[in-house]
Amino acid sequence: MRIHNLSRKPSDHIAKQSIRGVWNNIAKEIKDIKDVNTECHSLFSPIPNSNTKILFWLDLWCGSNIFRNKFPLLYELESVKRCYVTERVTNESFTWKWKSLPHGDDVISEFIELCSIPNYIRISPVPMGLKFKLNSDCIYIVNKMKMCIDSTGTHYNGLVIEWSKIIPLKVRCFIWSALQRRLHVATELIKRGVTTISDLCVICGDEQETVDHLFIKCKVVDETRDWIFKWCELPKQQFLNMEDFLNFGASWGNCPKKKANYHNKLL
Repeated sequence: MRIHNLSRKPSDHIAKQSIRGVWNNIAKEIKDIKDVNTECHSLFSPIPNSNTKILFWLDLWCGSNIFRNKFPLLYELESVKRCYVTERVTNESFTWKWKSLPHGDDVISEFIELCSIPNYIRISPVPMGLKFKLNSDCIYIVNKMKMCIDSTGTHYNGLVIEWSKIIPLKVRCFIWSALQRRLHVATELIKRGVTTISDLCVICGDEQETVDHLFIKCKVVDETRDWIFKWCELPKQQFLNMEDFLNFGASWGNCPKKKANYHNKLL
């Protein structure tokens, strides 16, 4: 709280952008979720507690809207706009500090509505926490959050892969990195500002060392793949890129017996 200067700040302010660290990373992830049309803060609300510092007007702690927006006229009359819930809700009643007494039909109407909210005096005895609104038990569930993000209309247009459990995990991770073009080949290193002796393939020395060249187009790799195809009794295939190669692997050998036989050969 002190390092990030969060005193009297709404609960959605969790880190200073100028300070690097865990909380700054969490704040960035929340922004990333917002970029896919999911407002993270609208899915959670803090649980009012006698030991917590929840802002009465600025935090979303009761209902679906913050009180500053729901009761703008009363908010203007408030003398301490960053007051805490515990400073306004005491002994099952409200304690106010107005600049002037509420008057006027619109102001009185807002005041009556605020006082009629059934949850306004419910201060929970449980420790500080957040209620997850997508779950009836208010407990956070990853699958519920995933379904919420998926329902926003964000679609993945990339390659859909059905990973085989026969293949070791480290091999699957390596293939995934290759598909994302995140392997440390020469061209990728140069993009990241790493100085290399040359950007040519270290195996054949004919073309630039890209992921597609290293695994598909390199003549040494192509010859090695031909020998593997012969060993597997498959006709020679030509591939354009990693996606093409992986599509072939996904569509070939759907017979469980064949897969088991080749797996036994490899072992």
